[in-house]
Amino acid sequence: MKDTYYYDLIKKYRYKLLTIFTVLIPVIYFLNLLFRHEYINNEIRLDSYYYFILIFILIPMYFYEKHYLHEKYNIIEKLVFLYLIINLITSFTAVNKTTAFLGYNLRYEGFLTICFYMFYFLNISRLNIQEKKSFIYILMFTIIVHFITIIFQETSLYSRTFFKYKSLYPTGLTSNSDFLASLVSSSSILFGLLYYFYHKKRYLISFILSYLSLIITNVTSPLLAYYLVLILFIIISLIKRTINKRIIVLLLITLLIYPIFNKYSLFDEFKENVSFIENEQYDKLGHNRLKIWKKTGLLIVERPVLGYGNDNLIYVYEKDANGKVADKAHNIYLNMVVSNGIFSVIVYLSMIVLIIKKIDFHDKYSLCLLLFILVYLIQGFFNINVIEVTPYFYMILGCLYKNDIIKKESI
Repeated sequence: MKDTYYYDLIKKYRYKLLTIFTVLIPVIYFLNLLFRHEYINNEIRLDSYYYFILIFILIPMYFYEKHYLHEKYNIIEKLVFLYLIINLITSFTAVNKTTAFLGYNLRYEGFLTICFYMFYFLNISRLNIQEKKSFIYILMFTIIVHFITIIFQETSLYSRTFFKYKSLYPTGLTSNSDFLASLVSSSSILFGLLYYFYHKKRYLISFILSYLSLIITNVTSPLLAYYLVLILFIIISLIKRTINKRIIVLLLITLLIYPIFNKYSLFDEFKENVSFIENEQYDKLGHNRLKIWKKTGLLIVERPVLGYGNDNLIYVYEKDANGKVADKAHNIYLNMVVSNGIFSVIVYLSMIVLIIKKIDFHDKYSLCLLLFILVYLIQGFFNINVIEVTPYFYMILGCLYKNDIIKKESI
């Protein structure tokens, strides 16, 4: 009787809980910006504590349901657990074990955060199709909140003080324009193709806001990832003769927004008034990244199997002539290897490849989700996983995994 009671609770409230958890993420990020001077001085982040709390809900909820239903663990789940085991082992062998488990100050991307990512993904994957669809609307809400924040950041000196904003380009609710770009580039392809397939105004508006945000951030690699995937989709559609006239709308928006808001932006005044930015350097051509990759590669050679532990790069990275060090490899895959060893990235990529192999490529909805994942993975060669953005990647991955064929044309 007791077992049935708890299982019924999980079945009844899991979707509601996951929805509430996800809706609250941008709210937590807003509070981070609002009280940024507080958490910088005290070396805390509200979102990291939020994720740590969620772990104690997501893990029991997942395992209890599996146990109650006597379900066997499939290959994807086994790879998730193997990835976590590798991460746990390398946390114990890390240069700084505390940092490996909790993450470095102000980042907090340690073992506990990775546990949150994985069990958030696994719990979302257990939702039904209709429940998963609602997370697209949550992403819409997130993009709108980011865009409103961008408008405040770009048009008011007061807002820069209010949000403790100190960057040449907008950050939205994130702490860096690169991080914001990684989210809105993936969202641009997702909402653009949802509009292309289903011709809904809400998707068109979400696409415009996402792409406009991407242009305003002025970050190159996520923008190129979006262009690359869009061009690839168009070429394949032309070859298969499945392309329709709505692609013209997407191309016109893509081509027109860039020169208007990049070259003739209303925000140029802000870009010119950067005297308050102290010694800020922007890596336009990726030269700094090349240096970081080279040094990271040398570190990997020294510890290829176990790495140095989550967020431990800062402890072993050699300072440059200006005394600066890198705390991330500025490449998702290199960062995984230097943190947790070569086997971690092999397991991680194997998991994603197997998820992709299981989808129906004729299903339009799944294809839109897949291209979101693809853009994120491509831009990851020049970017990093961060707690402001990575949950949305695992949210979409969870929606894609175990996704049955959607027979209805309208979502």
